[in-house]
Formats: sequence, C-alpha cells, structure tokens
Amino acid sequence: NSSQRSEKNSNQIILSTKYAHGVEEMKHSSIFTHNDKPIANQIELEKLMFTKHHLTNNPLEKKMKLIKHNIHPLNDNLIPTPTNPETLDNGLNIIPMTSLLNTIKYKINSGSRLQSKDKIKLPAITRCDVCYILADVFGAAISSNVSNDEIIKILTTACIKLGLEDDRVCKAIIPHFGEWVITLVDKYLLVPNDVCGIIFGETCGHVVPFYPDWNVKIPPPRRNNGISQTATSTDSRTENKVSHVLQISDIHLDTGYTPGNNAECGEPMCCTDFDGKPKQPQDGAWQWGDYRNCDLPFATLNSMFNDIKLRNVTFDYVMVTGDMYRHTIWNETQEGKLDAIETVSAFLDKYLPGVPVYQAIGNHEGDPVNSFPLPGMPKDGSQDPLGWLYSKLVSVWGKNLPSSTYETIRRGAYYTALVQPGLRIVSLNTMYALSDNWWLLVNSTDPLGQLQWFVDVLAAAEAKGEKVHIIGHVPPGQMLSVFSRNYYDIVNRFSDTITGQFFGHTHHDEFQIFYNSSAANNSRQAINVAYITPSVTPISNLNPGYRIFHIDGNYSNSTRQVLDHDTYILDLEKNRGTKKPTWVLEYSMKQSYGMTSLSAMEFENLAKRFEKEDDVFQKFYLHFYKSHLGKHKCDDVCKKQFICNMRTAMSKNQEYC
Repeated sequence: NSSQRSEKNSNQIILSTKYAHGVEEMKHSSIFTHNDKPIANQIELEKLMFTKHHLTNNPLEKKMKLIKHNIHPLNDNLIPTPTNPETLDNGLNIIPMTSLLNTIKYKINSGSRLQSKDKIKLPAITRCDVCYILADVFGAAISSNVSNDEIIKILTTACIKLGLEDDRVCKAIIPHFGEWVITLVDKYLLVPNDVCGIIFGETCGHVVPFYPDWNVKIPPPRRNNGISQTATSTDSRTENKVSHVLQISDIHLDTGYTPGNNAECGEPMCCTDFDGKPKQPQDGAWQWGDYRNCDLPFATLNSMFNDIKLRNVTFDYVMVTGDMYRHTIWNETQEGKLDAIETVSAFLDKYLPGVPVYQAIGNHEGDPVNSFPLPGMPKDGSQDPLGWLYSKLVSVWGKNLPSSTYETIRRGAYYTALVQPGLRIVSLNTMYALSDNWWLLVNSTDPLGQLQWFVDVLAAAEAKGEKVHIIGHVPPGQMLSVFSRNYYDIVNRFSDTITGQFFGHTHHDEFQIFYNSSAANNSRQAINVAYITPSVTPISNLNPGYRIFHIDGNYSNSTRQVLDHDTYILDLEKNRGTKKPTWVLEYSMKQSYGMTSLSAMEFENLAKRFEKEDDVFQKFYLHFYKSHLGKHKCDDVCKKQFICNMRTAMSKNQEYC
C-alpha cells in the first residue's frame, strides 16, 4: 500500500533519497515549501503529505512522494549537514549527492533546463546511487507534467552530466528505453523510487511485493507414478541406440565486429563497426573474438558451424535456446533483431540441411531488450504488441515445425511438437518469467496462461507414455520467484515424464538440480537436472562454445535420458593470430568427472564431491568459464555459493544448500 509506504518511510521521503543522514536536524527547519509557502515544521509536512495523499483525485499523485505534491527545498544550498556526516562505503558523502538531486529538481520545477555540458564531477558512485539519482530526476520530471520528449531530454542530460556513459550511449539508450519506462510509471502507477528496489533488491531500497502469489492447477499423480527414472537409472546405451543433439545458445551475433577496431572503447560493448581504430595497437580487437566485452564476429559463427559439420555427427535434431542479437542495447532496432534471427536460421539451413531445429526465445529478441508486454499493456493499448516479432518466429521456426504449433508461437512464442515417436519437446517463453521484463509488474499471474498450458501438455504426454524434453532461455533458478516455484512444482509432479531440461542465458557452463519436494525430513532426493549450456558469444571474458548431447535414442521403451555431453570451445588467446581457428573438445561430462551416469542422483553426488574434493570443484570452475579463468579465483566462500546455486533450481529457495 503506497500510503503505508509513505508513512513508513517519511524520513527517507524528506531527502527524497534512501539516505536520511541529518533528518533529526530537519524536523523543525523551515527549509521546505508547498506552493511557494514555507512549511513550518515536520508535523505540518507530514500532515500535508497525508492529506494530499488521501484526498487527491489524481491516481498518479497517489503514487508519488514528496516531490509529487509540489513540495521542494526552499533553497538547495540549505540542505542540512549532519553533526557527524556519515560517509558511504564508497567514499561518497551524502551532501553533494543530495544537493545535486535538489539542484536538478529545482531547475526542472522552476522551468529552467539543464545544459548537457561540463559533466558534474563526483566521487565514484555505486549502482544504487545512480539508480536513486535517475529515479528522483524522473519523478520530478513526471510531477511537473512535462512531455515525454522533455522527460527523455532531462534523463539524457542527467546521464551525460553524471558521466554514467559517454554522450553517444546516453543519447541513444535513454530515448530507446524511455517510452517503455514512462508508460509503466504513468499508466500503471509505479513509483519511480521503488524501481531501485525492484532492480537491485533490498540493498538498494524498499522492495515492494509487486508480484502476487499464484498457483497453476496440477493434477494429482497417476497410479504407480514413481520417482523419475532420471533419479535411479544407469547408462545402458549401445551406440546404435543413441541420439546426438546439438545445442547452441546465446550467439549474440555482431555483424559489425571488425578485427582491429577499438576493444577498449569505454562503452558497454566494443569492437563493433562504430568504434573505429584505437590509439594503441594492443587495444585492437582480435581476429576471431575478444575477451574485452565484445560479441561474436560473423566469421567466428561461420567457423563454428563449419567445425560442427566437420565433426561428422549425425544429429537427430538441434536446440537453439535464444539471444541472437548483439549486446548494443542502446543501438538496436526491430529490423536488426529480425535480421539476426534470419541469419542464424540461414547458417542452420546451410550447414545442417534437413536436421530438425527447435528454438526458444531469448530476452535480447525483445525491443527494447527484456521488453515483452502482454496484450493491451503498451501506451497505445495494442492487443498485438509483439506481432512484429512473433509473426517472424512463425515463419522462421515454423519451417521445422508442424502447423499445429503456429497458434501458440504467434500468441506467445511457445509451443510443443512431437520429435520422434515417444519423445515430445516443449519450448517455453521464459521472458514471462524474467524479472527484468518490467511489464510483469503490471500482471505476472501466469502470463498468457503458458504454465497452465504446459501442465496440460505434460498430462497428455504422460497419458500417452511420451517423454518430454524442455527448452527455454532463462534457467529455473534465475526465473521470477513465483514462476520458478510453479515450474518447480510441475517438474516434481511430472518427474517421470520430463527427462531433459535445456537452458542458456547465463553464458556459463553450469547445472541446477531438482529435489523431491515431498521427501521426508527435507532429504536431498534428486529427481531432475536442468542443463545450462555455455554461450557462443565470448561476453564477458569467455571462450566461445557449443555442446553436443548424447541421449538415449529412438527405440521402443527408450528412457530418453541424457547419457553424456561434450562441450567444444574456441580458445581465443591461442587463435588470436591464426588465419583458420581451431575448435577443440574442452571436456566430456562423464569422463571428466568420473560419473557412472548423468542421473540426477549422480549430479547430487558430484555436488557432494565438490564439497570435499577441491581439485574436482576447481575443474568445474574452469569449465564454468569455458577454460578462460582470467583473474577469477574461487575460495571456500565462493565454492560454497557455487554449490548452493547448483542446488537452487527454485529461485531464491536455498533449503537444499
């Protein structure tokens, strides 16, 4: 309840930041005005806030804090200094920060405009500080009823003056994301200052429970529905019964990558066509990719597919789990994203003709990135806000899929298809489980009914005796908590049907273990595993990679379990001066870790070994970074967190740690 938040955080409201240093000295100071009249004291201020908050007829005003009600410092130089000024852990004193905020607000509300020259020089600030600055500026701008264009100009100026990014990025990224954020705040009554808690959690402010709890309807277990075979079976394969499946994820193709261009450009991503040549030769981008925040070159993607072809593996099918487009989120277009999808599809057609391809959507397919509104949510009330993207997926993905999938792809970029007799694949749109998709602040209750649809698909597959493999982009442990809990419950219920889960998104090589929720005394009875395949892109500080799974194959009564997997990488350091790159086998799962099978219980046993055998864990840690550790090191505290992450397939639930 926003009124409760206003009363609860009244001290914080006074400074209009999360910092309340010196608040005691403010209680009886006439340093605030309302409609140009001084406010006598703190009691009058709170009374005015309470009255204004409850009696206003403007729903947006109900969501605004102090600045929303035209209450401003009489003079930004009069912000009181605490008797013993506290200093933040990064060395930034609160006083210049507060003065800056109020200077910006004063100028906005007095009708004057900031000029984007001579950046304000401040000590290094944390991401929370930055968030509060922009949130406060944003709130002040909205409260002044200025146009969206003017708000975007104000935020752009703040970005430049604070040196958050260089001028080029600020001038591009604020307009690109501005309309999205303004719509959410203006139309859906989100309080700007609450945004920092949403983005960064409790360390950056009050976390508002925007996401209500909800549950999908899961049918009771069928008779004799035991624990998944994944938990107990061993590898009984013979070579003529094995399916070989390629997974590639997080390609992030940068068609503008230019060897020799500036890899130290000072922007979030470098090496691309608009970066130009560096002043120092050592700052030039490498031939096949670079560890320094650069995405995947076109030539490297071509070399990867050529390497896959030369492996001479007969693939049953291919899984592509999202994120085709590069990370230049300040310089992206819908056309560019669609081109990336088509380019990757063309590579698949060229190098793996006739091989079925099953794809899942990633967060970088949205425009802006992470933006996946539901029908009716955008400012114009569009009932088809993602038609530009989903209609393209029907044509690109649909080449490998039955027409029965087109309706759900067009509706929400999810589908199910029968791969072989007895094996079904389900592609989930995990963008509706992504906390960075702020449209879920409006409505996060099973968006589009996807999870209930998923339950129905699994129930039908179970009745037919089919096994199911799931593909998606965001892994279960990184999903929005309420979505993740429902997903976890579904996997528990259908653990005998679900025999493979394949995700990406993190760019790292890892896995997450599912446990039997109904096991006595919270015992660790592992029942399923989610594989997180490493990225093709080298961002950040990684080698490019891809993976081949070996799966119990297409024969009567096949378990359809993952039997083993091989991960291949391109060592950028070793290939930086070569004319023809060499991809190599990094490791095979069973052989590398001495596992008897890839059952869920074997993964739990491996996690236990990590706890006791540091050399085995350090091998995993090397693979996590695709054999490029750089400066990364992992001590006992770090190791404990890694092992906990493996056991946290339900987001934010660490009971199995």
